[in-house]
Amino acid sequence: MKQLEDSALLGLLRNSDYKAFDELYLRFWKTLYMHALKKTGSSDDASDLVQEVFTDLWDRRKNIPEINAPFKHYLRSILIFKVADYFRRKGFSELHIADFEEFLSNTPAESVATPAIHEEHRQQFDKALALINKTVANMPKKMRRIFVMSRSGKYSVSQIAESLDISNQTVKNQTANAMQRLRKATADFSLNIFFLALFYWLTIS
Repeated sequence: MKQLEDSALLGLLRNSDYKAFDELYLRFWKTLYMHALKKTGSSDDASDLVQEVFTDLWDRRKNIPEINAPFKHYLRSILIFKVADYFRRKGFSELHIADFEEFLSNTPAESVATPAIHEEHRQQFDKALALINKTVANMPKKMRRIFVMSRSGKYSVSQIAESLDISNQTVKNQTANAMQRLRKATADFSLNIFFLALFYWLTIS
């Protein structure tokens, strides 16, 4: 099993090969665990989240789609959804929201495949994503530019301010106003759906 490519192991997994599942677990559990630990600050919670990722993988093994991106990116996308749900269960205080926003901004776009969302949430995700697209498109030009630059993770507040010849506070205000517009537009959806859709929008924009 150790010599097989991830794609070959996935083929075996779809046929309920537990040894293939075990090999995938051994290959990726530590990376996922460290990522979850960084976000939750709890070794127990991080372990639980990783177990949930692999439990879902096994339960849905026969319906795993063809994956063009590296498999680790697919697993990372499942973990993102689990972390979002974790914060929701914790009550999603403002501190949790800020932490999750930091999580999104510090996760490279190339490290995430199309979100692995349960079918019952797919329609909500698609609708939230469409609303985010519409809301961003309708933002004033300067607000839209500041928001996209700030959420890309490539520019600091001071770099954006210098680039656009505005103050740091203006950058912060415009970014906050943009987020308020997005939250208002997607108020009918849970925060984990909102943040997952927002993150995916940022990766494809």
